[in-house]
Amino acid sequence: MARGRKKTVHKEMRRGNSTGSIYKMSGNRRRPWTAQISDGTVRRADGSYIMKRIRLGYYATREEATVALAKYLESPYKLQDKFSFSEVYELWSKQYFPTIEKSSERTVISAYTHSAPLYHRNFAAITIQDMRETIASCKSPHIQSRMKSLYNLMYDFAVEAEIVEINKARQFSVKGLEKAKRKVEKEKIPISDEHVHALESDYEFGYNRMILIGIYSGFRPSELCQLQRKNVHLEENYIIGGMKTEAGEDRYVPIHPKIKDFIRYYYERTNVSDEFLIKAEDGQNDTVMTFDKYRARFNKTMKRIGATGLYTPHCTRHAFITSGKKNDMDEYALKMIVGHEINDVTERVYTHRDSDFLQKEILKIKY
Repeated sequence: MARGRKKTVHKEMRRGNSTGSIYKMSGNRRRPWTAQISDGTVRRADGSYIMKRIRLGYYATREEATVALAKYLESPYKLQDKFSFSEVYELWSKQYFPTIEKSSERTVISAYTHSAPLYHRNFAAITIQDMRETIASCKSPHIQSRMKSLYNLMYDFAVEAEIVEINKARQFSVKGLEKAKRKVEKEKIPISDEHVHALESDYEFGYNRMILIGIYSGFRPSELCQLQRKNVHLEENYIIGGMKTEAGEDRYVPIHPKIKDFIRYYYERTNVSDEFLIKAEDGQNDTVMTFDKYRARFNKTMKRIGATGLYTPHCTRHAFITSGKKNDMDEYALKMIVGHEINDVTERVYTHRDSDFLQKEILKIKY
């Protein structure tokens, strides 16, 4: 600055009463500008009153803050600082759920259900420790992982909506979570040949047919619940189904001869207008077979065959994979049927394995 030249001071024009204020916060911030409005008064201990102010959001430029304040004054909305966790969830889920599958939606809802301690908390006031403690209160590593993912996505939305300034959920990790998940996976054991035979000899009981379909197809329990009737091709002897991963979604699964009659049984009990192959028959009502309903029926069956507490619903899939490896099923055929990723670039890209090949390989599944 040339000597003698006076420094120019940019003074903000005083705003009228009840029209809010705009100012720049100190420090090196990505969005240093903030807009505030008054929200009544607060009485001090000495009896005097001060104006209570609430931020509308944080902005990169003064102009953005001015526009945001003008929009609020033109059409006032609920102040962000007053949003509860549940209210942010409702706003976010309305945008997010239409972009995902119903099965994925249910996992999100499950994570939210386990987040009850946060429901009525002021979203902006929730701390990292609050989230850690809520996650830790759930004993399942898989649900803990879903809860952490839920918080990540909700805070992404909240930052974009200017409800909060930073994504607190992405500022921490849950130590040992992946290790715990792998430990749970290792603890799952395949259903024994003896117990498979017990199910086969008593196939008319309850949902034994459904459990056997999982054992002879390799479908995950959640995939079985979501099998669409229109994707069952009895004459051509295959089903299109699966989800969870890119390799597992909508895959070709040959129908093993051991379960063809079971699949036909469910197919003929449904109508063309029905979406799913298998229903949860609850008294007079036919409802969607959720994973929780499947698990209850699975546990009842395990008790009947003397295997209480020995297996989880996912053990049917482990039985299929174990049988495939034990009986020398082609490695890539096994991966294609169960929906595992093929890491061999040449095999994945250049080798075409037709349906006849998979139909032959499925016959190697024996118990």
